[in-house]
Amino acid sequence: MEKSICSVTFPTLLSGQSSDYLLSLINDVLDISRIESGNISYDPEPVNITAVTDSVLDITHGFTINRDLQLIVHRDEPETHYVLADEVRLREILINIISNAVKFTHDGGRITFETFRKPGTAPDNIIFGYRISDTGIGMSKEFASHIFDEFSQENSGARTQYQGTGLGMAITKRYVELMGGTITVESTKGKGTTFTVELPLTLADPIEKREAYTAPVQKRTTDLHVLMAEDNDLNAEIATMLLEDEGMHVTRAADGCEVVEMFKSHPASTYDVILMDIMMPVMNGYEATQAIRNMNRPDAGKVQIVAMTANAFAEDVVKCKEAGMDSHLPKPFKADQLIASIIAPKN
Repeated sequence: MEKSICSVTFPTLLSGQSSDYLLSLINDVLDISRIESGNISYDPEPVNITAVTDSVLDITHGFTINRDLQLIVHRDEPETHYVLADEVRLREILINIISNAVKFTHDGGRITFETFRKPGTAPDNIIFGYRISDTGIGMSKEFASHIFDEFSQENSGARTQYQGTGLGMAITKRYVELMGGTITVESTKGKGTTFTVELPLTLADPIEKREAYTAPVQKRTTDLHVLMAEDNDLNAEIATMLLEDEGMHVTRAADGCEVVEMFKSHPASTYDVILMDIMMPVMNGYEATQAIRNMNRPDAGKVQIVAMTANAFAEDVVKCKEAGMDSHLPKPFKADQLIASIIAPKN
């Protein structure tokens, strides 16, 4: 299934904005497909909701570099900072909204980020909300009613100059609903837009969070040697570009047999990390990993192997571990997730 989504023929890949757009399109289409097929579940874990907000604001400041935009923040700090939530999806919800606000607000404009809370339906629940407003170009009432539809883009000179996939807000709404929440939009053309997100969250034990999320020391990125097994040319080219931008050296294998032969034919410790696609011709990722782990050489059991697959069920993660892989990177992945999977210490 995952291969048919990315098998569309694209023009020659360009650097910069073109490659960023193609990566965004591939990831968004994969995301929508996984949601519609029921392959995405909501698995809340204890997180510090205040720390999530901090990280979102840090990213927001990065968006506004070299822009003349005023960022106003109003935070209603919760009495208990730890809740059960999906930190990655929550952050993606907020970043999708904020990135749109930055994109559609001209220099000299204003973006307001607000958090608020309401009582939940039980003593151990709260409703935690986010309100993100801008003084940007806004949108028509007709388009605002379709903003959460797939591939929705307003056909106006002011908005069509911005490149986008038309899937970001559809994915955002799906994620909000997956978490049991609501998202609404109010907009006036020429005056700005306001998105409001409300999420029901269960309070969690802060000690459990600290014990579960002690961050290990990460490896460097510069001069890491990565062996990437990926049979899709476009996926391989984009991933290679992202990794080389971080100073890594990337060697690509087109199928499972090739990655095994390349590992076998090079001296021990040539490769620091192997990125292993699962669905490959000739020999799949599970078989290739087992073949490498069974080699009689010192680095066969030590080299870090990261699975790359659109299959993200718990049993798929277990199967990757059983095959000898160290970690699991579900598709669609973002650039920062790809880098983080590589620099994470080997288990």
